[in-house]
Amino acid sequence: MPVSPPKLNPELTADTPVPKVPMPFRYVDSLELNAMLFVALGQCNLDKAAIREIEDKRQ
Repeated sequence: MPVSPPKLNPELTADTPVPKVPMPFRYVDSLELNAMLFVALGQCNLDKAAIREIEDKRQ
């Protein structure tokens, strides 16, 4: 009896929001932007880890 693989959670493959660059761009803005980019990167890494876990279970 064939079993269909589990579907990926749409949240795992959704686009990661890109922080807007404020204008004018000041030094303090660069610090805040870097923090937001680190958060976005961290979320991408969590999503990839979850996808790898799902793929490992499929094998």
